[in-house]
Amino acid sequence: MMRFLTALVLGLGLSACSSSSTAPSTSTAASNVVLWISPPDVTLVTGAVTRFSVLRDDTSPITSKAVINWSVAGTGCSGASCGTISATGTYTAPATAPTPPTVTVTAVLDSITSLTTTVTINPPESVSTDPLLITFGEQLVNTTSAPRVVTVTNTGSTPQPVFGGIGGQPGQWQDFASTNACPSMLAVGASCTFNITFTPHATGGRAAFLDVSGVFDDEAFVSLRGTGTN
Repeated sequence: MMRFLTALVLGLGLSACSSSSTAPSTSTAASNVVLWISPPDVTLVTGAVTRFSVLRDDTSPITSKAVINWSVAGTGCSGASCGTISATGTYTAPATAPTPPTVTVTAVLDSITSLTTTVTINPPESVSTDPLLITFGEQLVNTTSAPRVVTVTNTGSTPQPVFGGIGGQPGQWQDFASTNACPSMLAVGASCTFNITFTPHATGGRAAFLDVSGVFDDEAFVSLRGTGTN
């Protein structure tokens, strides 16, 4: 059931219904360009894989001419027990969560600029969502779409937490909203629903995601897409 997610995501929001997370960033003195690690402050299940990148403030990736050295460390782990990260930023979480279950991923750009982001590592959850992608299509700016329904089901053998944060790139995730009547803990075999709406505040493509369980896992992760039009 579990499929490891290897993807670049533009941010993570955490709350009961929706929220945001500000990416760690720095500015270069010469060009005043803000740099940040994407995804910022993620939560992964043990053994999961994700790809980190260094982005500019316009979300474009740093060019291949830059030398980026990646590392990972934690207070409750050392070496491979913190997970591993490749020279290209691909991070693999350890098979067992450290105590405390957080590690810090660091990118040093051209031996000058240092950026960090935090990874929280949890045991795998047992929830599934349907669908995994919602495409709203074109929607007039400042008007709200009809709600789209996401069904969450506990497929495990123990009660599972339901979280439900909307996140993504700042300035885009705010165009999506969710409501739900889900309990904080979903009983074995039980289901509940989220209603997602899209209200674009600018023209063009907009993107976000719904994190159902608070664990960065593609079984509990719904991609949200829409386009604002005049």
